[in-house]
Order: sequence, then C-alpha cells, then structure tokens
Amino acid sequence: MVVRTRSESVSTPVNIPLRYAVYSPEGHRRQSMIAAVFAGVVFFLALMPIVVTDYDGSAPTASEYKTRAGFDHGGYHLPVIRAFEAQLPTPDLHDYASATTPGYHLLMAVVARVVSDDARVLRGMSALIGAVFVGVMVYALAVGGVMRGARYGVTRAMPLAFSVYVVSSAGWLLPDNAAWLLVLVIMMIALMARLRICALVGAGAALVGLVLVRQVHIWAAAPIWFAWWLGERDVSDAARAAWIPSREDPLSRKAMRTGVAVLATLPAIGLIAWFVMVWDGMTPPSFSTRLSGPNFVVPATVLSVLAVFGVFFVGDWLPAGWAALRERMGARITLVVSAAVGLVAGVAPESSYRFEDRISHIWNVVKRLPTVGERSPVIVLGSIAGAVMAGMIFNALGRRDRWVMLSVLGAFVASQTSGALAWPRYYEPLVLMWVALACARIESFVPDRKEFAPVRWAYAVRTPLVVVLAVLQVVVTVVSLR
Repeated sequence: MVVRTRSESVSTPVNIPLRYAVYSPEGHRRQSMIAAVFAGVVFFLALMPIVVTDYDGSAPTASEYKTRAGFDHGGYHLPVIRAFEAQLPTPDLHDYASATTPGYHLLMAVVARVVSDDARVLRGMSALIGAVFVGVMVYALAVGGVMRGARYGVTRAMPLAFSVYVVSSAGWLLPDNAAWLLVLVIMMIALMARLRICALVGAGAALVGLVLVRQVHIWAAAPIWFAWWLGERDVSDAARAAWIPSREDPLSRKAMRTGVAVLATLPAIGLIAWFVMVWDGMTPPSFSTRLSGPNFVVPATVLSVLAVFGVFFVGDWLPAGWAALRERMGARITLVVSAAVGLVAGVAPESSYRFEDRISHIWNVVKRLPTVGERSPVIVLGSIAGAVMAGMIFNALGRRDRWVMLSVLGAFVASQTSGALAWPRYYEPLVLMWVALACARIESFVPDRKEFAPVRWAYAVRTPLVVVLAVLQVVVTVVSLR
C-alpha cells in the first residue's frame, strides 16, 4: 500500500487531484528561481578556469588536442565562427566546416564582431549558454508537475549539469547546449497544463531557433503537435486514470487544435526546407558523404543509455509505477509491450562494436565483451531494461503527461535513427532531461511497511542514488577532460 506525501498538510480544492493542486505560494516559485539562478552561476564560475586559460583551445595538429571537445572546437566550430565574422553581414551558408545548421556560429560571429573576437570571450558566451540551460532545468524540475521544490530541482539536475557532454559544450565552442536549451523549452511548453496561443507561438519560435542550431532536432515539432492534439490537462488526468487519452474531447476539436499547432511549426519546417535546397541535402556538402543513414542500432543504444541512468532515478518512478501495475490491467499490458519492443530493438540489428559509428560510453563496454551472432548482450539487455523502465515511467505518469513524454522519446529516437552515427554523446543529455522531467511529474508516494521490499528500499534511497550518479558524472567528466 502507498500513500501520498506533502499533500496531507495542504488545503486542496474539492474534487481536484492533489498532484494538480497548487499547494505552493509564490514564495515557492521564488525559491525555485533563486535555486535556478544559483545553480547557473555556480556552473558558470566552475567553468572559468577552462575558459580564461583557453584550455585545449588550439593545437598545432589535430592529434595534439587533449579532448574531443577541443578537437571539435579548434578543428571545426571556431574556424566557422571566424569565417562568418569576416563575412558579416552576408555570411556564405552554402558550405562550411560544420555538419550543423549555422545558428550557433552566427550568434558567436556577432559576439566576436560586436564584443570581442578573443576565443576566451567566445568561450565565456558558450559557458553562459550552458549556465542558462542548467538554471532552466533546475527551475523546470522544481516547479513542474507536482512542484517538488528547489532541493528536488537542484539534486535531479546535477547528473545533467555534470555530464561530460554538457560541460564540454559549455567550456568549448560547441552548439549542443544551445540546442538542448531550446529542446527543454519546447518540452516545458508541451507539458503545460493549459494551452495558450502565446505558448504555442513561443514553442514555434523556439523550434525555429532549435533547427537553426541543429537541423536534426526538427523532431521536436512532434511533441508540440501531440500536446495540442491531447488538449488541456484536467481533473481526469490523475496518475491512475484510464490508460488511453480522454475520449470526451471531440475529434474535430482535436484536429483543429493540431492544425493550428502544425501552422505554428511551419516556419521551422520551411527553414529546414530552405537549407535542404541550399545544401542539396540535410548537411553542408562537405559532410554529405560522411553522415548518411539510417542506423538501426540507435533505438537499442538510446534505450541502453536510458537503462544506465534510469536505474539511479528508481526511487522516483518505482513506487507510483508499481502501484499502477497492481491497479490497472492497462499498465501491465504496457509493461509487456515495452519489454517486447526493447527485445526486438535489441535483437534485430547487429550491435557489435564498430569504430566508424559506435564509439564511447556504453560502446566501450561492448568492445570488451564477447558478442553472439554479432549481437552484443550488453545492448540487448540494455535495450530491454531501458524499455521496461520507460514503460514503468509511462505508467507512473498522469494520463496526458505520459503521452507527451512518449512522443518526445519516440520522435527523438526516430530522428536519431535516420542518421549514421550511434554515438551516445548525442543521446545522454536528452535521456537525462527526459527521465528527470518525467520523474518530477510523477505523483509522490510513500510505501508503507507492508509494501514490496524493493519498492520501500528504492524510495528510501531515492535522493542518495541520484547524488551517486552525479558524483560518477563528475568523475567521468574530470577524467575525460583532463
């Protein structure tokens, strides 16, 4: 048996589920904002030794860079920024030394022209973008969903903030954090309880900025469409409500809302179409032969990464997920389907180590262990475990939230599968964002003494487990960037 927490001391309107009741005064949001600003400032200051010393910012040859971030910074992105700065106000976008759309490079070129072209100044701007990303994540976790508070926001954002890929993008001139920040904004809008036209306009604008930074993130249009198809969250959307979205909303109304959402995303789609015409493909011509897909091991790789990180958040999702399994047949069906999807995703593609498109992170483990029929047991088991965790989180979420989060994960995996590279560095930030945001929106339960022992144990160590993950992230980051 499980009972709710925090809400017992809160006055709640009649017939409104506790997870949607606003039990916190404005002081709660103010504390969350203070925590977000504090986290962003600490993140920014922690990067200053790297920034002011221009650590690993240049090297005589490519082989002499100490880090992957330094190699990408000095070999690709900084030269593009320098070239665009020299070409302002009419930069040549037909071909340049980056596989991404030029938004980040154009921003940095303007900074170089208006403020200073010193690489340390540009890296400071990149650190500022990373700090804003971390701060917004803290705020989103603190006030989103059931409004868990500043402490929850800080602790659950730490694994993301300490990720080597987030730190690298902030300390060097890499466009990743700018893109992830806009992905986060779109996810926050899609998860809003109430649909407003201003929010839709904001989502459309964020999507334009997103695809201008990284074209592959056009997938983020999907959760916008899906959120408006689902409509507003209401009192019937509690965690243990029916498995499928409400049928009370007429199909004609859903179609009309979705049509408006599609219109809001047309500028971003048009921007992508323009770049495709300019480049004669999805990447600048210099990269067109190097990055052709698809790569069908990507879904299993993403699910394996989710399994690695999701287990550290088990105390947040297991109690509610377990309660859903006991109470709803639909939840049990979901778990079986999830396991089957994970099995197929893990077994169907060949998943042995390959340097060309499968390196770093979990592939380092795959490299050291035997394979069976060119299938890695690590990837197969990781795919199943990740799919089961995703299914448990799906069950634990409220009715609308679960479908929005599923659309995020599904669209992201589909977009990454279309590319050639199964590199976990492209997945880790999104997976950490997805798991943390989902857990922040799960109704909090306290297992009693009669509850299944693993559920009680997971709940008891829910925050320490996340802190352990954050510490491990710090170790990996320090070792990788030294």
